Amino acid sequence: MNVHELQPRWPALKPQAQARWKKLTDEDLEEIGGNPEQLVRRLQERYGYPRSLVLAEIGHFLQERREH
Repeated sequence: MNVHELQPRWPALKPQAQARWKKLTDEDLEEIGGNPEQLVRRLQERYGYPRSLVLAEIGHFLQERREH
């Protein structure tokens, strides 16, 4: 799965994203709506991570979903 597949799979991934990134609120997850750039921005806001770390985190998250 790549970031372009995030949006169509978002309804199934949303609970997993919230479990992984506990600082994301229900409202955050609704606003993100599977948009990769929105997810990047929101993670940067909530965690203070640099963009490179956020992209790596999202990559790991998607890789884990691929393996299951």
